[in-house]
Amino acid sequence: MRADVSIRNNLTVTRKIVENVNQPTAGMMNISIKTSADYQLNSRFMVRLFFDRMINRPAISSQFPTSNTNAGLSLRFTLAQ
Repeated sequence: MRADVSIRNNLTVTRKIVENVNQPTAGMMNISIKTSADYQLNSRFMVRLFFDRMINRPAISSQFPTSNTNAGLSLRFTLAQ
């Protein structure tokens, strides 16, 4: 079994020193979750289950939040010994 979690927060800020104002102008928070599990049925068959999720949340309101999900089952059959 394997699980990877990643969180990244990118933010661009415009600072007006005279007015003491900090305003975010661009940026995004990225959250990534990747899991997988391998199971060997016998010497020739292997089964793998996986689930991947990527979530993007923008820092400003002019962009939309998005998320992508991938999930599946993989079967591997080995011909050679």
